[in-house]
Amino acid sequence: MAASLVVMIVMYFLKVIYLKDIDNEAKKMAASFKADNPVNASDLDYSGFQIMQSLAAIKSSFQMLQAREERLRRTYEISGDAGRCNNKPTDGWRLNGPYLYYFSTETKNWFDAKKYCSDNNSNLLSIKSKEEQFFLAYARGNNNYWIGLTNDKPGGIWYFTDGSEYKDPLFWAPYQPDNWKAPDGRTEHCAEMSKGGTWNDILCSIHSRWICKKHCMAK
Repeated sequence: MAASLVVMIVMYFLKVIYLKDIDNEAKKMAASFKADNPVNASDLDYSGFQIMQSLAAIKSSFQMLQAREERLRRTYEISGDAGRCNNKPTDGWRLNGPYLYYFSTETKNWFDAKKYCSDNNSNLLSIKSKEEQFFLAYARGNNNYWIGLTNDKPGGIWYFTDGSEYKDPLFWAPYQPDNWKAPDGRTEHCAEMSKGGTWNDILCSIHSRWICKKHCMAK
């Protein structure tokens, strides 16, 4: 299993533990406010104190989780498994499994983003597995990115521009693609990775960041 995937799985379980802590604290607070319990001013004062303590504990747990996640993220970004490639990650490229990924910091329309990738010996992003999608959904942060998915050919069939097979698992957001039509008649023929890492169809003329992808040249 790739190091990056291990890191993200660990982060996931840390978050599960954190959510369980919240659930336990919520159950404790709910139990203290059962309808059959007599309530008076002193009880309310004490319950308020308990709530403040519980919130403080939750905040502390969350801060600890953030610190652990940051340490894991730094470990991942520093190591990057780069020793397995002749073409080591440089200038914004990151390694995951057998591929290198370029996460842009500027924006372009979909066609110019595709050309940028082609000019840099790569392709606009295709996604082939749940593991790859999981890595990208985490690595994207809070930004939206163009991916190499379009339905610009007659018939409206979606396809990856690098020739990768378009098949399950697919990661469209609920009710997407919807092929929304703009007032000027344009329709959504290009795909982006958006909220939560899910896919969304959007007008190709929109300016967005993009992700290029190319094979790692193994030593």
